[in-house]
Order: sequence, then C-alpha cells, then structure tokens
Amino acid sequence: MSTDGGRFPFYAVRRGRVPGVYRSWQECEQQVNGYRNSEHRGFRNLAEAVAWLRSAAASPARQPTPPVQTINPKDDNVLFGFTVVLPHNGRGLDLVAHGPLCYSEHFARQEVSFTMLDKILSTMGYTIRDYNHHIVVRVTAQLNQEKKEEVDRLNNRIRKLELENEELRGQVEMFGEMLEE
Repeated sequence: MSTDGGRFPFYAVRRGRVPGVYRSWQECEQQVNGYRNSEHRGFRNLAEAVAWLRSAAASPARQPTPPVQTINPKDDNVLFGFTVVLPHNGRGLDLVAHGPLCYSEHFARQEVSFTMLDKILSTMGYTIRDYNHHIVVRVTAQLNQEKKEEVDRLNNRIRKLELENEELRGQVEMFGEMLEE
C-alpha cells in the first residue's frame, strides 16, 4: 500500500512491528516503515479493519497471528483482541479462535484461550462444564425453597393471628353486651 497521507480514518496493520488498527497514517507508518513484507490497508470504519485483520487467521498456511490491538475511535483507550491459530494438529484440523475486543488485555487473552480450549475439547468429543454454575443453581434452588418455607410459615402465623383476632372481637362484643344490660 502506498503512503496516502491519511485519507482513511483507520489503518489496519496485518504484518508490521505491532499488528493492529491505528487511527492515523502516522501511527500506521511507524509500524510498517522499514518492516520487510509489511501488510497494511486503510479503512473507512473500524469493523471493516478488524474483519480484515481477523480474515488473515482463517488461512491454514499462516502462522499464529500476534496479538491485535485496536483503538477505540471515541476515547483512544486501547482495545485488545486476540486470535489463536493451531494449524495442522494431530486430527488434521485447522483450529482458529477469535476472542472478543476488550479494554483489559488479561481478559481478552483469557477469553480467546477459553474459546480455543472449548474448540479443542469439542473436536475430541468433550465439553467444558461450568461447575460454578451448577453450585450457583443448587444454592439458588436451596434459597428459593427456604424462602418458600418462610413465606408458608408466615402465612400460617397470619392465619392463626386472624383467628385469635376474631375470637377476641367476639369476646369484646360479648363484654360490651354484658355492660349494656
């Protein structure tokens, strides 16, 4: 791609010093100038730039892509998005996992790792079970049962008090009649 002096709002660097999406030609140029066989392109919007970066990972001939950094067009905070590629594994499959774009690098790496782990296990016929979810469901059911029992206990107490109240009203009425005579 030739130097275009900033005709686009976004520049994606697929091969360069730090692959990612940049908001100015100057930032992009710093990543590709002097970098042998650099690969970069200008885009009108962020989604197209990110899609172009991720499309490179789908090719089985490519090596795993380095982390992709993108810039949020509104506030210049760095977004991290990672792709993991495991080409030509023992089962003859090319596995590719794309992680979500996140402001936390740690979270972005963790999410793409979990995605790849899930793909690997499902390829082998296994699934990931979230045992914490099962514990939460069980504790929630237990709490709901206890809540129901407490509500039933309180309703029984209310019925008893209403009966006592009726009985006391009857006695008050009887005393009132005795006093009138």
